[in-house]
Parts: sequence; C-alpha cells; structure tokens
Amino acid sequence: MIPAAVVPVAPLGLPLRSWRVIIGEHVELDDVFGAGDPLGAAELAELARKAVQNLLDTRN
Repeated sequence: MIPAAVVPVAPLGLPLRSWRVIIGEHVELDDVFGAGDPLGAAELAELARKAVQNLLDTRN
C-alpha cells in the first residue's frame, strides 16, 4: 500500500490556488486478508489512516 495525502498550499492570507500531493513510503502488509473479511478490512483501513496521518503530521 502506498499512502498519499493532498494538502492546500498558499502564502499567508491569500486564497488557495494550488495543492500539494504528498506520496509516502510503501507500507508492507503483514497479513493477507481474504475478500469479504470485515476484520481484515478494518485493519487495512486503520493502517491507511495512520500512514496518511503520519504524512500530514510530518509535512513541511
């Protein structure tokens, strides 16, 4: 899985005119989840959420 975040970029006080797309490092999945596995889907969603949050927390 490769996380990505899209964040607005604008100088102070000016209207937004551009966006920055931040691509994170590849996230390895330890387990293989089967189709229709609700627990696997929840774990995958949590991994994705944490990866994107990390991108947002560490952006310049």
